[in-house]
Amino acid sequence: MKSECYVNAAAGNRPALARACAQAIAALMLALPGICAAQPSPAQPPSAAAPPAAAPSLPATIYRATSVREALAALGATDATASGRLLIDAPDIHDSKLPVPVRLRSELPNTDALVLIVERSPKPVAAAFAMRPMQQPEIVFQLPFARTSSVMLLARSDGKWFSATRTIRMAVEAWK
Repeated sequence: MKSECYVNAAAGNRPALARACAQAIAALMLALPGICAAQPSPAQPPSAAAPPAAAPSLPATIYRATSVREALAALGATDATASGRLLIDAPDIHDSKLPVPVRLRSELPNTDALVLIVERSPKPVAAAFAMRPMQQPEIVFQLPFARTSSVMLLARSDGKWFSATRTIRMAVEAWK
């Protein structure tokens, strides 16, 4: 079945809109293989194509750490420098029954890794993100918390580790 059939059904009785949509879909379908895979152009020999940038990596041992000290040692971040250019955006007091919305952001140049460590947790590494140089160093997610705890954001910038710390309080414990 042609893609035009779907477009015609969505566009209703407007044939000009249907044609425009079909052309846009066809152009996108033709462009996708070139966008998704970095292919050398036919004029270049395959050996002359630049290899895609390798994604940075984090050691798998960080997830086996049972203390903050072990996690920092596994990352090589025991001497992380405190920085005001890191943001941990989360509510100060949160209901313990719901996951906490957390936004991590780095304004440091060339940030290639963000790691969130929760101090009062049996597995302190709550989240770890390795990113390519062109990615925006900002992550938004939800994190379950059982009790009040300090959290530490670590960011690797130009091979050096930087940190920021914040305390997130649970509502039940905050009123005691």
